Amino acid sequence: MGERTVGLNGLLEELELRTGLAGLIPEESDRVIAYRSLLMERLKDTSLAPPFFADSLAADQMTVGRELLRRRDGLVAAGLFRDLHSGGPGLPDADSNADSDAIPPRIREMREIEKHIDGGSPIRRGRADRLRTVMEAIEKGIAPVSLTSITVLDDREFLDPGVSELLDALHGVGVEVDYETTGPAAPEDTFLGYVQRSLLGVPSHPAATG
Repeated sequence: MGERTVGLNGLLEELELRTGLAGLIPEESDRVIAYRSLLMERLKDTSLAPPFFADSLAADQMTVGRELLRRRDGLVAAGLFRDLHSGGPGLPDADSNADSDAIPPRIREMREIEKHIDGGSPIRRGRADRLRTVMEAIEKGIAPVSLTSITVLDDREFLDPGVSELLDALHGVGVEVDYETTGPAAPEDTFLGYVQRSLLGVPSHPAATG
């Protein structure tokens, strides 16, 4: 299929296409609305203690729904809900393992909410979910068709953990993964150049300012 230059979203779309996992991608607003509905259902359940987000959700449903969905996606990307979705390793259930005492209460609460998300829900088609789905397929040996190599234009240490895991999975099925970094773009004697080099840990001298 030739060579393409893509960002993370483009890479994910390519991998979905090449592993037979491509599908409709919902609008983020649809995901927020669906997640807000789950949060509201939890809020109405008076058989349990009020959740940590009770007051905030009552005051602003959409903003809180969006923020908690963002946090939920972060947990998915980190693989902390993997046991709920695919039977892989994850975190112990709050009521079934002594080790669960080490799980922060808010994460335990969000795990309970996660158990009520249907597999066909738009919530499960966010970027983090799609990344985990592709990665788990690759880990099972489903190699992306006609993909032989990837060149990452960044240091591995700066990548999100989920992205690093994905690249490791690709390497595991024979895809060559190389990392190619570039130096600071701005001249060293400018303030921007000094800031860039400082962030990258490259020796530099403070730029003169007038």
